[in-house]
Formats: sequence, structure tokens, C-alpha cells
Amino acid sequence: MYYQMSDIVQAKTLFGEVKKDALELLVEHFIKKLNFQTGRCVQGVTSETLCILKLHDFCKNISLLEQTLEYGYAMCDEAFIREEHLPKELLTTGENQKNNIEYVDVYGGPNDEVQRIKQALFETRGNKKAASKNLGIDRTTLWRKMKRYKIA
Repeated sequence: MYYQMSDIVQAKTLFGEVKKDALELLVEHFIKKLNFQTGRCVQGVTSETLCILKLHDFCKNISLLEQTLEYGYAMCDEAFIREEHLPKELLTTGENQKNNIEYVDVYGGPNDEVQRIKQALFETRGNKKAASKNLGIDRTTLWRKMKRYKIA
């Protein structure tokens, strides 16, 4: 599987296609692999984290991307790998894009996110602070998502 994924990335690079799509596929693949190996359920990376990863040329060194995600995965105790979970040397290069954080969910799109939010609110009896902690997101992020998806 490793060589197949690296061939995909090289092919995309050679034909001038967007490398960020390949990076997103690789991130998804490595997180699923780590979830399988550890039995944990990290759901993805934040868009801020993905932007930081896109600033680096991992297409030439996929094993470095895997090691970076393994580090972030090990440091993460939430549902999503965030900027602070990445190695510090990765954060010192490039400009971080901190506005409008969205979450990239490797297990589905917005409908799954709505279901997870509703489930977390149900389990916590509407307690937004506890629900946001269970989801691994900030309370204000939960509030914005509830507003966006019109969840009362």
C-alpha cells in the first residue's frame, strides 16, 4: 500500500495536478491505519493542521509525513489532531492560517458531523461544554457549528 500511495503522489506531481488532494488522501490513510493499529478513534485533522502540512513538501518524503502524523497522533488526546499536536519544528516554518477553522473528517462529511454533534448533545443532556469536550473541539466552535447546521 505504501508504494501505491507514493506512486499516486508522484503521478499527480508529474502531471501537474493539485498535490493537496494527494496529501489529504495520505493523511486520511495514515490516520485510519493508526486507528486500526491502536484501537483509538481519532477522526481527522483540523483545517489549520492540514494547512500547516500543505506548507511542507511531503510529496518527496511520504515517510516523513507518516512520522509527523504518528507524532501528532501520539500527542493527541482529542477527536482531531490540532496544530499543537504537531512537532514544534514543523510549526516554525510557514505562516499559520488561524481564521475560520474547519474540521476535516476522514469518516464522512457534514451529515456525519451533524449526527456526532447531536449525539454528543444528547449524551450530555444539552450541556454544550461537556459535549464540546467529548467531541474534542472548543465550546465556541461547537456553538458556531450548531448555528451553521441549525441545531437547537
